[in-house]
Amino acid sequence: MDFLEVSAGFPSQQDAAYVARSVIHTRLAVAARVEGPVLSMGWRDGTLVEAEEWRLLLTVQADRFDQLAAYIIRRHPRPDPHIVAVPLRRHVGVEAAEPAPSGGVPL
Repeated sequence: MDFLEVSAGFPSQQDAAYVARSVIHTRLAVAARVEGPVLSMGWRDGTLVEAEEWRLLLTVQADRFDQLAAYIIRRHPRPDPHIVAVPLRRHVGVEAAEPAPSGGVPL
C-alpha cells in the first residue's frame, strides 16, 4: 500500500486542528500533525507577503489523495490553499485507514 505525506498551511492553529481532527475522524488520513507557527513568504499580486501560519501534515493512503484534497479545499478558510503531497518510501507503524463507520457523517 502506498502512502503520501500531505501538507497545507492554515492561518491559525484552530483552523489546522479542526481539519486535522475531521480528516482523522472521517478516516481520510491515518495520521495528522499540526506544527507552528511558521513564517510563510511568497509573492501575491506583485507584492511580497509574509505571514505566520500553522502547517498541517497528514499521512494518507495514495488512492485517497484526491478525496482528501477536496475535503481540505472545502474546509480551508482561504479560497486557494496550497496543498503538497510527497510519496513516502518507507512507513513504519502506519496502518491503512479503515472505512468510516456506516452512517458516519463528515464534520
